[in-house]
Amino acid sequence: MRMVYRIGIDIGGTKMAAAALDAGGNIVAEGRMPTPREYKALLANCRTLVAQLEGEVKETCSVGIGIPGYIVKSTGHCYAPNTPALMDRNFSAELSVALGGRPLRVTNDADCMTLSEAVDGAARGHNIVYGVIMGTGVGGCLVANKRIVTGGNGFTEWGHLPFPWREGGDGLPVKCGCGKTGCINATTSGPGLAYLHKFKTGKDTSGEQIVKMAEQGDAAALATLDHFYRMAAKTMVLIIMMVDPDMIVIGGGLSQLPGLRDKVQKYSRDYALSGIVETKFAVASHGPASGVRGAAWLWND
Repeated sequence: MRMVYRIGIDIGGTKMAAAALDAGGNIVAEGRMPTPREYKALLANCRTLVAQLEGEVKETCSVGIGIPGYIVKSTGHCYAPNTPALMDRNFSAELSVALGGRPLRVTNDADCMTLSEAVDGAARGHNIVYGVIMGTGVGGCLVANKRIVTGGNGFTEWGHLPFPWREGGDGLPVKCGCGKTGCINATTSGPGLAYLHKFKTGKDTSGEQIVKMAEQGDAAALATLDHFYRMAAKTMVLIIMMVDPDMIVIGGGLSQLPGLRDKVQKYSRDYALSGIVETKFAVASHGPASGVRGAAWLWND
């Protein structure tokens, strides 16, 4: 029997958000719980959220879940260093059992954001979409014809490629959480923005403070943001030259930086092979809801 409603759960570092979508993509029920550090408690919270939403829509639903990590294809285990409760657990199989065997799909949170925007968000109507999450970390996903593209490994960790075309003003390579040095993830993330400002000014300043200072006309903060946009553009050109997407959608907390989209689009021409970039750029239209929406759309069959 075709299910009318789809449930999506977005597991973050501190909270779990859930929503039920109808066939038209409208959120008809929502739930929220803290993300526990203990695995059995995490399974229990997922079960509670599913039961709550199914109780509201009065139907057994398909369930999709986005996690801050990825599933190792050969083992089915999670690699999620920022969520200890999930690390090295066979989460998908064990949660499916906990949910009584109902349909379940689990994938990376960047996958969910990109899928959400490709199905009915900023990239609606575009066939090849690359989604970029810029926040505490940096990640990405490729969607083609409203389907997440995966291959032999089951993930595309663009954020852990080396930062390209490093120039003196970009600062020194910073060690990444993955153990390597100089990753995109460590360079154009929130911590990367703070590091860039300290490199340029010698001052410890948070990303939020840098934005506030820029809005007040502070020259140093404005210069840091402008340079950061140029660095972000370099990383986007890697995507353009490897994948040639119709659109790149930017989500995550840094997607709200003033002028980010326009500056990245402008500066990307300086690094693209021909100097001409037809790829469109957009900011995720569903904002924080992209994660749960994309998780639900994992059942967009």
